[in-house]
Amino acid sequence: MAAACAREPEDLAGLAHAGREALKRGGVQRAATLLERAVVLAPENPNLLYVCARAESLAGDRDRALQHLARTVDLGFGDGAAREPAFRSLAPLPGFQGLLRRIARQGSPVDPSRPAFVLPSDLIPEGMAWDAAGRAFYVGSLLRHKIARIGPDGVARDFVPSGAGGLGEVLGMKVTGRPTGSAVLDGHDRQHLWNDLAFLPDGGLVVTDSEEGTVYRVRNGRAERLLAPGSLLYPNGIATTPDGRRAFVAHGEGIAILDLATRRLAPLPHPDGVAILGIDGLYLDLQPAGGRLIGVQNDTDPIRLIALPLDATLTRVTGLTILAARTPNLPLPTTGALVGGDFYYMANTQTDQLSDDGRLLVPLEKLQPVMVRVMRLP
Repeated sequence: MAAACAREPEDLAGLAHAGREALKRGGVQRAATLLERAVVLAPENPNLLYVCARAESLAGDRDRALQHLARTVDLGFGDGAAREPAFRSLAPLPGFQGLLRRIARQGSPVDPSRPAFVLPSDLIPEGMAWDAAGRAFYVGSLLRHKIARIGPDGVARDFVPSGAGGLGEVLGMKVTGRPTGSAVLDGHDRQHLWNDLAFLPDGGLVVTDSEEGTVYRVRNGRAERLLAPGSLLYPNGIATTPDGRRAFVAHGEGIAILDLATRRLAPLPHPDGVAILGIDGLYLDLQPAGGRLIGVQNDTDPIRLIALPLDATLTRVTGLTILAARTPNLPLPTTGALVGGDFYYMANTQTDQLSDDGRLLVPLEKLQPVMVRVMRLP
């Protein structure tokens, strides 16, 4: 027994993974125990709260299941509860029926967007960037290993052909109006996943490494790791402040703020009840009163586009605005681009149709054209 206990995970990622695996195998009591420990570490993670409620309901602990489901709804999620087989035992409870009414009230579609242009179906794009000087968008392809340019006519043309110079899967991209030099970060050993990047005023840039769980800074053609490996759970989208002193880093547990001089990493403060995890693309939109972060929240159910207003010092989230959610026009976005007061985003990237090793999971003819949509930001 002592040896078995020694192997129990203690970190959030380990507890969540072990709990989900136990639930898949039908070990509902063990799943509930592990997931309850996980939600103590991440009390504002709606994904964990929901799966924990499922495990508890199946294990017969209806009171705790209702408690965790209610917290999920408090955060603005839980849409599938009425159809969830695991919650059948909760159906007779007045508390569950009350939660279903709350879910129905919060479930109205939000979608102020309109179509902008269409990308070819065989791209499976992930990263998108806007070139203000050239009045063009650039889109990177996971499937074709190329970069396409979309000019004012809305037609996608090859900018970097497939595989040119050894180009592989293209993820995050940004465009700058000044020369920055070049640097090669070798990720072919699969120990790295260079995901997103942001430019710095000195011409350098910062890059998230999702596999290694860290952030790199690249200057003068050289890369330096800013954080110990594993400091963040799957760091993804990244944005920097105008002075280049801090970076906002979206990761599996929320958003962190990284001081690039001291390398101090801290959770980005935010109000209770505001869920800021599960974000892919992340953008800083400066406003006269401070600014706001625009996030593509695609690892939640429902998928959302959100705005997170910041205080005047750009160090604290003060609220949350849902820009789009619960709409068929938002099946699987990844990233987008700020263009003046508009936000362009790829709505149906189909990245879920690629395996981890880059193989297409469906026949090519089953892929759909990718719709790029645009909304005027409030």
